[in-house]
Amino acid sequence: MSCDNPLYVIPSTVLVGADGATGAKGDKGDTGAGASNTSQVTHDGNERNGENLADLIDELFYILIAINTFAAGTLIYELGTTVASIAFSWTYNKAVVTAQQIDGPQVATGPLDVALRAHTATGLTITADSTYTLTSNDGSNPAVKTLDIEFWNKFYWGARTSGTIDSAFILSLSNSELKDSKSKTLTVTAGSNDYIYIAYPKRFGTSIFIVGGFEGGFQAPLTVSFTNSEGYTEDYYVYRSTNLNLGTTTVEGI
Repeated sequence: MSCDNPLYVIPSTVLVGADGATGAKGDKGDTGAGASNTSQVTHDGNERNGENLADLIDELFYILIAINTFAAGTLIYELGTTVASIAFSWTYNKAVVTAQQIDGPQVATGPLDVALRAHTATGLTITADSTYTLTSNDGSNPAVKTLDIEFWNKFYWGARTSGTIDSAFILSLSNSELKDSKSKTLTVTAGSNDYIYIAYPKRFGTSIFIVGGFEGGFQAPLTVSFTNSEGYTEDYYVYRSTNLNLGTTTVEGI
Protein backbone atom coordinates (compact mmCIF):
# COMPACT_ATOMS: atom_id res chain seq x y z
CA MET A 1 0.00 0.00 0.00
CA SER A 2 1.54 3.36 -1.00
CA CYS A 3 1.75 6.46 1.26
CA ASP A 4 1.59 9.12 -1.44
CA ASN A 5 -0.87 11.24 0.58
CA PRO A 6 0.33 11.41 4.30
CA LEU A 7 -2.29 12.31 6.93
CA TYR A 8 0.01 14.59 8.98
CA VAL A 9 3.53 16.02 8.97
CA ILE A 10 5.75 16.36 12.12
CA PRO A 11 7.48 19.73 11.99
CA SER A 12 11.21 19.84 12.53
CA THR A 13 10.88 22.64 15.15
CA VAL A 14 8.46 22.70 18.14
CA LEU A 15 7.78 26.02 19.94
CA VAL A 16 6.85 25.95 23.71
CA GLY A 17 4.73 28.80 24.98
CA ALA A 18 5.37 30.85 28.19
CA ASP A 19 4.11 29.62 31.63
CA GLY A 20 0.64 30.61 32.58
CA ALA A 21 -0.22 32.68 35.67
CA THR A 22 -0.24 30.93 39.14
CA GLY A 23 -3.69 29.86 40.26
CA ALA A 24 -5.39 31.19 43.40
CA LYS A 25 -4.34 29.67 46.82
CA GLY A 26 -6.72 27.07 48.22
CA ASP A 27 -8.56 27.35 51.54
CA LYS A 28 -6.68 26.36 54.78
CA GLY A 29 -7.43 22.85 56.09
CA ASP A 30 -9.12 22.16 59.45
CA THR A 31 -6.94 21.96 62.61
CA GLY A 32 -6.28 18.36 63.73
CA ALA A 33 -7.54 17.04 67.09
CA GLY A 34 -5.24 17.69 70.06
CA ALA A 35 -3.12 14.75 71.35
CA SER A 36 -4.02 13.39 74.79
CA ASN A 37 -1.94 12.04 77.71
CA THR A 38 1.25 13.73 76.54
CA SER A 39 4.41 14.13 78.57
CA GLN A 40 7.92 15.35 77.98
CA VAL A 41 10.61 12.79 78.82
CA THR A 42 13.99 14.42 79.21
CA HIS A 43 16.83 13.67 81.66
CA ASP A 44 16.96 11.34 84.69
CA GLY A 45 14.76 12.70 87.44
CA ASN A 46 11.91 13.89 85.23
CA GLU A 47 8.57 12.19 85.52
CA ARG A 48 6.30 10.52 83.02
CA ASN A 49 2.69 10.19 84.08
CA GLY A 50 3.75 10.48 87.71
CA GLU A 51 6.50 7.84 87.47
CA ASN A 52 10.20 8.58 87.78
CA LEU A 53 12.07 7.93 84.54
CA ALA A 54 14.97 6.20 86.31
CA ASP A 55 12.51 3.88 88.04
CA LEU A 56 10.89 3.03 84.72
CA ILE A 57 14.25 2.15 83.18
CA ASP A 58 15.18 0.03 86.20
CA GLU A 59 11.87 -1.81 85.95
CA LEU A 60 12.33 -2.41 82.23
CA PHE A 61 15.77 -4.00 82.66
CA TYR A 62 15.22 -5.62 86.11
CA ILE A 63 16.68 -9.10 86.63
CA LEU A 64 15.24 -11.19 89.48
CA ILE A 65 17.95 -11.98 92.03
CA ALA A 66 19.14 -15.60 92.23
CA ILE A 67 21.89 -17.30 94.23
CA ASN A 68 23.91 -19.27 91.69
CA THR A 69 26.11 -21.17 94.15
CA PHE A 70 26.38 -21.57 97.91
CA ALA A 71 29.31 -23.72 99.06
CA ALA A 72 31.23 -24.54 102.22
CA GLY A 73 34.36 -26.42 101.18
CA THR A 74 34.03 -29.81 102.86
CA LEU A 75 30.41 -30.93 103.19
CA ILE A 76 30.88 -34.52 104.45
CA TYR A 77 32.92 -35.40 107.54
CA GLU A 78 33.64 -38.67 109.29
CA LEU A 79 31.44 -39.37 112.29
CA GLY A 80 33.25 -38.31 115.45
CA THR A 81 34.84 -35.26 113.83
CA THR A 82 34.32 -31.84 115.41
CA VAL A 83 34.03 -29.09 112.82
CA ALA A 84 35.61 -25.93 114.23
CA SER A 85 35.16 -23.63 111.23
CA ILE A 86 33.16 -23.42 108.01
CA ALA A 87 34.37 -21.45 104.99
CA PHE A 88 31.24 -20.30 103.15
CA SER A 89 31.34 -18.87 99.63
CA TRP A 90 28.60 -17.89 97.20
CA THR A 91 27.80 -16.20 93.88
CA TYR A 92 24.84 -14.33 92.41
CA ASN A 93 23.41 -13.83 88.94
CA LYS A 94 23.73 -10.03 89.30
CA ALA A 95 25.92 -7.42 90.96
CA VAL A 96 23.32 -5.45 92.91
CA VAL A 97 22.63 -6.97 96.34
CA THR A 98 21.24 -4.89 99.20
CA ALA A 99 21.25 -7.44 102.04
CA GLN A 100 22.68 -10.88 102.84
CA GLN A 101 23.26 -13.11 105.86
CA ILE A 102 23.91 -16.74 106.83
CA ASP A 103 22.11 -18.68 109.55
CA GLY A 104 22.31 -22.22 110.93
CA PRO A 105 23.53 -24.21 113.94
CA GLN A 106 26.12 -22.10 115.81
CA VAL A 107 26.18 -19.62 112.89
CA ALA A 108 24.24 -16.35 112.82
CA THR A 109 26.19 -13.74 110.90
CA GLY A 110 23.63 -10.96 111.03
CA PRO A 111 23.77 -8.54 108.08
CA LEU A 112 26.95 -9.07 106.06
CA ASP A 113 28.70 -6.43 103.97
CA VAL A 114 26.88 -6.62 100.62
CA ALA A 115 30.21 -6.69 98.75
CA LEU A 116 31.28 -9.96 100.42
CA ARG A 117 31.06 -13.25 98.56
CA ALA A 118 32.79 -15.35 101.23
CA HIS A 119 32.66 -15.66 105.02
CA THR A 120 34.41 -18.03 107.44
CA ALA A 121 32.58 -18.92 110.64
CA THR A 122 34.97 -19.89 113.44
CA GLY A 123 34.82 -21.10 117.04
CA LEU A 124 32.35 -23.87 116.17
CA THR A 125 31.85 -27.33 117.67
CA ILE A 126 29.66 -28.97 115.02
CA THR A 127 29.36 -32.75 115.43
CA ALA A 128 25.99 -33.54 113.80
CA ASP A 129 24.26 -32.98 110.47
CA SER A 130 23.52 -29.28 110.04
CA THR A 131 21.72 -27.10 107.48
CA TYR A 132 22.84 -23.53 106.70
CA THR A 133 20.82 -20.88 104.88
CA LEU A 134 22.00 -17.89 102.85
CA THR A 135 19.27 -15.24 102.66
CA SER A 136 19.74 -12.34 100.27
CA ASN A 137 17.79 -9.41 98.81
CA ASP A 138 18.24 -6.95 95.94
CA GLY A 139 15.88 -4.33 97.34
CA SER A 140 12.91 -5.73 95.43
CA ASN A 141 12.91 -9.49 95.99
CA PRO A 142 14.55 -12.08 98.27
CA ALA A 143 16.63 -15.13 97.37
CA VAL A 144 17.34 -18.15 99.58
CA LYS A 145 19.70 -21.13 99.21
CA THR A 146 20.69 -23.85 101.68
CA LEU A 147 23.51 -26.34 102.08
CA ASP A 148 23.95 -29.38 104.31
CA ILE A 149 26.99 -30.48 106.28
CA GLU A 150 26.76 -34.20 106.99
CA PHE A 151 28.59 -36.80 109.08
CA TRP A 152 29.06 -40.32 107.68
CA ASN A 153 31.03 -43.38 108.69
CA LYS A 154 33.33 -45.29 106.36
CA PHE A 155 32.84 -48.36 104.21
CA TYR A 156 35.97 -50.57 104.32
CA TRP A 157 37.20 -53.35 102.04
CA GLY A 158 40.37 -55.21 101.19
CA ALA A 159 42.20 -58.54 101.08
CA ARG A 160 44.17 -59.93 104.00
CA THR A 161 44.84 -63.03 106.06
CA SER A 162 42.31 -64.03 108.67
CA GLY A 163 42.61 -62.76 112.23
CA THR A 164 40.68 -61.40 115.19
CA ILE A 165 37.89 -59.21 113.83
CA ASP A 166 37.97 -55.98 115.81
CA SER A 167 38.37 -52.23 115.21
CA ALA A 168 42.08 -52.55 114.46
CA PHE A 169 41.38 -55.31 111.93
CA ILE A 170 38.77 -53.20 110.10
CA LEU A 171 41.04 -50.15 110.08
CA SER A 172 43.81 -52.29 108.57
CA LEU A 173 41.80 -52.98 105.41
CA SER A 174 43.46 -51.23 102.49
CA ASN A 175 40.47 -49.33 101.10
CA SER A 176 37.83 -47.08 102.62
CA GLU A 177 35.47 -44.27 101.73
CA LEU A 178 32.79 -42.24 103.45
CA LYS A 179 29.41 -43.65 102.46
CA ASP A 180 25.78 -43.40 103.49
CA SER A 181 24.67 -46.73 101.98
CA LYS A 182 25.82 -50.35 101.59
CA SER A 183 25.72 -50.39 97.77
CA LYS A 184 29.20 -50.72 96.32
CA THR A 185 31.02 -52.33 93.40
CA LEU A 186 34.65 -53.02 94.24
CA THR A 187 37.66 -54.88 92.88
CA VAL A 188 40.12 -56.67 95.17
CA THR A 189 43.17 -58.83 94.51
CA ALA A 190 43.38 -61.66 97.06
CA GLY A 191 46.66 -63.59 97.29
CA SER A 192 47.23 -67.21 98.25
CA ASN A 193 46.51 -66.70 101.97
CA ASP A 194 44.07 -63.82 101.64
CA TYR A 195 40.33 -63.55 102.02
CA ILE A 196 38.24 -60.61 100.82
CA TYR A 197 36.76 -58.58 103.70
CA ILE A 198 33.99 -55.98 103.54
CA ALA A 199 32.83 -53.91 106.53
CA TYR A 200 30.20 -51.19 106.92
CA PRO A 201 27.71 -49.83 109.51
CA LYS A 202 25.15 -52.43 110.61
CA ARG A 203 22.35 -49.84 110.33
CA PHE A 204 22.62 -50.14 106.51
CA GLY A 205 21.26 -53.70 106.70
CA THR A 206 22.57 -56.96 105.25
CA SER A 207 23.94 -57.20 101.71
CA ILE A 208 23.62 -59.51 98.75
CA PHE A 209 26.92 -59.99 96.90
CA ILE A 210 27.27 -60.87 93.23
CA VAL A 211 30.57 -62.29 91.98
CA GLY A 212 31.08 -63.33 88.36
CA GLY A 213 27.37 -62.92 87.70
CA PHE A 214 26.37 -65.27 90.52
CA GLU A 215 24.94 -64.41 93.92
CA GLY A 216 26.92 -65.52 96.97
CA GLY A 217 30.57 -66.09 97.72
CA PHE A 218 30.54 -64.59 101.24
CA GLN A 219 29.84 -65.92 104.70
CA ALA A 220 27.13 -64.50 106.95
CA PRO A 221 28.31 -61.24 108.54
CA LEU A 222 29.82 -60.86 111.99
CA THR A 223 28.59 -57.98 114.13
CA VAL A 224 31.50 -56.02 115.59
CA SER A 225 31.52 -52.96 117.85
CA PHE A 226 33.74 -50.67 115.80
CA THR A 227 35.50 -47.48 116.90
CA ASN A 228 36.71 -45.38 114.00
CA SER A 229 39.81 -43.18 113.84
CA GLU A 230 37.81 -40.20 115.18
CA GLY A 231 36.69 -42.11 118.29
CA TYR A 232 33.11 -42.71 117.16
CA THR A 233 31.69 -46.16 118.01
CA GLU A 234 28.88 -48.09 116.34
CA ASP A 235 28.11 -51.67 115.30
CA TYR A 236 29.50 -52.85 111.97
CA TYR A 237 28.79 -55.83 109.76
CA VAL A 238 31.99 -57.59 108.64
CA TYR A 239 31.80 -59.99 105.69
CA ARG A 240 34.49 -62.49 104.64
CA SER A 241 34.70 -64.30 101.33
CA THR A 242 34.02 -68.03 101.55
CA ASN A 243 37.22 -68.86 99.70
CA LEU A 244 40.72 -67.45 99.76
CA ASN A 245 43.20 -66.93 96.92
CA LEU A 246 40.55 -65.52 94.58
CA GLY A 247 42.98 -63.37 92.62
CA THR A 248 41.58 -60.18 91.13
CA THR A 249 37.86 -60.25 91.82
CA THR A 250 35.05 -57.76 91.24
CA VAL A 251 32.28 -57.82 93.83
CA GLU A 252 28.96 -56.04 93.54
CA GLY A 253 27.21 -55.43 96.84
CA ILE A 254 23.52 -54.57 96.90
